[in-house]
Amino acid sequence: VFFYQGAGHLHLQALQKLGYLSLKIFANTDFSALDGIILPGGESSVQYDYCINNNLDKKIKEFALSKKPILGTCAGTILLSKYKSSNHEFSMHGASLQCDTPRDVIFNNI
Repeated sequence: VFFYQGAGHLHLQALQKLGYLSLKIFANTDFSALDGIILPGGESSVQYDYCINNNLDKKIKEFALSKKPILGTCAGTILLSKYKSSNHEFSMHGASLQCDTPRDVIFNNI
């Protein structure tokens, strides 16, 4: 469970109740030993900046290309989508979700 912002602790508790071994992951975590990643909610633009500044976007893309599961909730889903802001367009996931995310109109085509 990515542990930068949001309710990471609740995700950890839920996984533990289900009997899964889980741990907090940070920018310096070696992703190669992980079986899956959960990106919890929080403020998507803050998480985006953190990921870019700590090269997490590259680590998560590499992880996604290994075909291991990634779950995003709330802002985590936004990070896995094709993210658009006024200055940037970025896709953290190799095969990004098909929802454009201008910050205030996330699922306008549903």
